[in-house]
Amino acid sequence: MRTSIFFAVLLSAALSLSCGHGAGVSTSFGSSSSGDFSLRVERMDGGGHLAASVEGTLEKPIVVVTAEGAEAFKGAYFYVEFPGERYHPVGVEFGDFLGGEGETVRLAVTTQSSEVPVAIAQVHPDSSSGASGSGVLAQVSFAAGATALSKAASQVPGGPENAVKDLTLVPTATEGSYFLTWHEVDVGDYNNDSAVGIQDITPLAVRFGQSVGDGDPQDSWDGIIDGNGDSIINILDVTPLASHFGNSLAGYKVFKNGMPTPLPNLEAPSDPISILRPMDYDPKGRVPYSYGVLVAVDGDEYRVACCDASGETGVLSDPAVYSSGEPPAVPTGLQAVTGEAVGVGSVYLSWNANGEPDLMGYHLFRRVEGGDTFSQIAAPGAYANSYSDSGLAPGTYEYALSAYNSLLQESEMCEPVPATPFSCPPPEPPTNLQVANTGIPAGSIRLTWTASVSTTVHHCEIHRQAPGEAGFSLLTEVPDAATTYTDSGLTMGETYAYKMRAVDDWTASSVFTPIASTSASYPPAIEIAGVVRDRTTCGPGDAVDLTVNVNTDDANVGWEASFGSFLGGSTGKSVRWSPGGSVTHQHVTLTVTCDDGFTSDSENLGMITTSLPDLGPALDFAKPSASAGSPPYRKFSTYLDDGKVITLTFDKYC
Repeated sequence: MRTSIFFAVLLSAALSLSCGHGAGVSTSFGSSSSGDFSLRVERMDGGGHLAASVEGTLEKPIVVVTAEGAEAFKGAYFYVEFPGERYHPVGVEFGDFLGGEGETVRLAVTTQSSEVPVAIAQVHPDSSSGASGSGVLAQVSFAAGATALSKAASQVPGGPENAVKDLTLVPTATEGSYFLTWHEVDVGDYNNDSAVGIQDITPLAVRFGQSVGDGDPQDSWDGIIDGNGDSIINILDVTPLASHFGNSLAGYKVFKNGMPTPLPNLEAPSDPISILRPMDYDPKGRVPYSYGVLVAVDGDEYRVACCDASGETGVLSDPAVYSSGEPPAVPTGLQAVTGEAVGVGSVYLSWNANGEPDLMGYHLFRRVEGGDTFSQIAAPGAYANSYSDSGLAPGTYEYALSAYNSLLQESEMCEPVPATPFSCPPPEPPTNLQVANTGIPAGSIRLTWTASVSTTVHHCEIHRQAPGEAGFSLLTEVPDAATTYTDSGLTMGETYAYKMRAVDDWTASSVFTPIASTSASYPPAIEIAGVVRDRTTCGPGDAVDLTVNVNTDDANVGWEASFGSFLGGSTGKSVRWSPGGSVTHQHVTLTVTCDDGFTSDSENLGMITTSLPDLGPALDFAKPSASAGSPPYRKFSTYLDDGKVITLTFDKYC
């Protein structure tokens, strides 16, 4: 849910307000601070509300802004207002409720005289679920003492970075008549709404990490968001936004031949601005302008300057000079440099800059060596004298350059120069790819291989074809020195196929290894190692403890007995069995079975249960002989001779 709201909350000790989106705030200050600080929320991306409190001391107050009851919360845009005659801001510290620095884009501007604009947004919000709950968004610290800041809340864009650089005189159907065309430049206005403010953080968060000029359909928008011009959307683009914060652009004034009075507004002559900002334009592209018709003569020079709504004039553009003379001179000094330092598949081109005052730029051409036709690959501006051509296939190419002026008159192409981009032979693939499904966890396949012998390998790719898939797809990347990988979480018994290739430091790939395939592993065959029992013979009412030793913890264990019962249940690795009350002499068979759903094992063991009669007191063989109560006792042979020895014979039951 996206909610656009405007509200303010007074911060005071005796007051807790709830308004707008339900924000409540409080402070530890006394009543003397009532009304000193306020929170104005411009926008929240997600559910919940913002709250603020004042902490610290009267000399060093800290305004803490928190999100409360947040749901799918992805961004907040607000202002902490302060009395500039009493305090000045000294710093802003962000909380991690929406994520750390790598997960959010953050903006805080402390150059305003009475408010601190603050914005924080999650990177790539469309793919984020947002934050929920409550947490600190930012802490704004102040110090006593009137602020020395006097920067206005709104001003016209200034600085050379905001100068128009593509001002062009375009011929009309009538000879001698021209349109003056250009595109708007307003650094920091990333959402292209004519003003630089806290909401310009949103496009930066949406396109964070994108490269400019890589052929993406949104390259035009990315070029606007790339505030520092380094060809990538990143955290460094927050600085241009902050330095141009408050800029507002309402249109342009058009000046001719250095005159201080601008050319009139052709649609509204009373307006001091020559041409107002168009209402109809692509919000993700540079805003185009067209002024005229103009009648130009040799030497006429035109410039444009951006203006704010009051008509205040900003920085002047580069000039567009009319000349009815010859086209520009043929560019000179074209050179092509290649090599490992330039990069694989890349050519660095440079040339001498032309000196014509009406020069608009160059056209750069390329063809495969020996080809019939050149194709234009770039149009560098008038101040450019170099270009990098990349992504080229191995081979030799030829380059040529022409120059053109504000009348779109073009020179001849210079003499072609050849260039052979640096290329590196693709790496050798890994060898001896093997797959195995034994000795590993169930539902797995282990891959082993011999690493590539190439020294330029950066990593290796493992591609897999799963059951039911039409072809192979990338499974994972492994370091160049790795020689084993286990693919897990597979369907047991199903067959999977694998192949590998090496990728070098320049992203060149080797050929694939031969395909290797096998089925995903089953658990090891279940096996009972033995059963431990605390006795082999028992009487009525006795109990026997039994424990089975099995080679897996995942087995289902069950017990059966030909007689008696299991106390506490007949499942589990350890049980207790009893023959019951009245027992006659008998042999009992106990059976344990272990099953894991794939294999099973069982083992039988015997148990003797018996009920013996009471034989009275046991004989005490330590007492003296019955025939001789005191020494000397009779010899044992005496009893043998008299035949009085009783021989006991036992049959062992097995």
